[in-house]
Parts: sequence; C-alpha cells; structure tokens
Amino acid sequence: MKDTKRRFTKQQNHNLKQKFKSDFTTGLYSIEQLARNYNVGFRKLLKWKHEIFGKGSIKQKRMFQMHLSGLPTKAIAKFFNVPISQVHRSIREHNNTQKT
Repeated sequence: MKDTKRRFTKQQNHNLKQKFKSDFTTGLYSIEQLARNYNVGFRKLLKWKHEIFGKGSIKQKRMFQMHLSGLPTKAIAKFFNVPISQVHRSIREHNNTQKT
C-alpha cells in the first residue's frame, strides 16, 4: 500500500509548523487529530511537539497554568471537556514533579 501522506517544501513546512503551534497550544487537539487534519505523519508532529513543548502532556500543563491564573476547577474541566477529577489529578501530578 502506497503512503498517502504529503511531502512539503521548506516554506510549506514552516507554515504548517506555525499552524501546529497555534492549534496544539490550545490543548484541545491531540497529535493524532492534527495529523489527520493536516494529512501528515504522526511522527512528524510528535517530533515538533517534543522540540517546541518538551515531553509530557500539553493538556496537563495548560490545566495547571489555568489553575495558577485563578480559574475555578469546574471552568477548566468544562473548557477541556473532562471530569473535574482529571483536572485535580493533573494539578496534583504537576505539583509533585515540581517538588522533586
């Protein structure tokens, strides 16, 4: 079966990387979803994610940042469409990693 993923020029690659940054920063999309939307390989976006944001869950980092800014946990959970317990867990895990 032939690979149907697109090949990009340097300029197209740069534009796609900028679009990926803005879309992925919101924390609403996973890499798999964006790879399907952009019609590119999953590994390409994963490499960019590690290069730009480091390893770890961007969604959890965003939840923690929203928590630090003073947003109520209920609002964060509604924004990401997840249970409140998941927000509490991500905050707890982030606090634990900062202590060590």
